[in-house]
Amino acid sequence: AEGEAGSATILFTHDLHSSFLPRKDGAGGTAGGYARLASALKEERSAHPGALTVDGGDFSVGSLIQTLYPTQAAELRTMGAMGYDATTAGNHEFDHEGLGFARMLTAARTSGDTVPALLMANYKPSDDNPDQLDIQRAMSAYGVKDYMLLERGGITSVSYTHLTLP
Repeated sequence: AEGEAGSATILFTHDLHSSFLPRKDGAGGTAGGYARLASALKEERSAHPGALTVDGGDFSVGSLIQTLYPTQAAELRTMGAMGYDATTAGNHEFDHEGLGFARMLTAARTSGDTVPALLMANYKPSDDNPDQLDIQRAMSAYGVKDYMLLERGGITSVSYTHLTLP
């Protein structure tokens, strides 16, 4: 309506790279750690109830925990437990080849845990990819979408997809 204004808070992360455990950064500080991230998200949500929480991809590959990626989907399941609304796949989600990505989606879906929506508008398995049908089935079963509308506090926003260039 005319004259009405609103605001929305978007909590955005990217390039989490399976950083479940904190590590020293190059400047003498600490980086990473999902417990630290969960605490920061909780603090921000208490200050901004109804905040949207989204991730820009590359949530996997970068620590030893990534070895659980295709069988346990630890990253997606943890993001779901932290209350992420949506994420997208970055290039590192495909480091385990397409079939690894399909297995990760299946593990996340069949875990019974809450997982974030997965948005992808710019990926289609190549026709010459022998795993094409497995990937497409896994994406469909997970519920991968190219966009979604999120409403919080009377404000509707369009959640995005990540553009990964070759």
